[in-house]
Amino acid sequence: MKIEKWPKGVNGGSVVKNNLITELHPNIFWFKGEDTSSHSYLIRGDYKNVLIDSGVDRNFSRLQKSLLTLRLKVMDIDIVINTHEHFDHIGANRYFQDYALIAAHRFAATKITLEDRYVTMYKSGDLNEPPLKVHLWLENRFRFDLGNYSLEVVHTPGHTSGSICIYEFTRKILFT
Repeated sequence: MKIEKWPKGVNGGSVVKNNLITELHPNIFWFKGEDTSSHSYLIRGDYKNVLIDSGVDRNFSRLQKSLLTLRLKVMDIDIVINTHEHFDHIGANRYFQDYALIAAHRFAATKITLEDRYVTMYKSGDLNEPPLKVHLWLENRFRFDLGNYSLEVVHTPGHTSGSICIYEFTRKILFT
């Protein structure tokens, strides 16, 4: 897959762009979702690789292709953070849950682990087998230290009770 370099990105860094991936900041990538899938973000840290939202189950091959373009495999993702519990954000978690720590706000985690059908199948056609897991139940202000990046959980109830944003406070980047 061909990747184009934009001349200047955020803070003067180069930006990688193709039809699936855009590098927003050094080692921060936006993966374009397809159809009903949410977009995903990858943060390549010094210590850990974090994926924010896995998208719908049927979009996994597209997500996997994006990872492979960056020379990463599913097992190279250390943490998957879900911004809320809807199927278009958690559907592909099952491909990561044996290799990565799955994290969600405690309100979202409750719905995911109870296999709420609104969460796991609503209009998606996805059947999440095996059941989805959440290994880390997040609270407001929880922090992930990735070395070159530090991510903080911001609880933002509204769309769902378990909605969160992720804030990289040294560079003032907000993932919604």
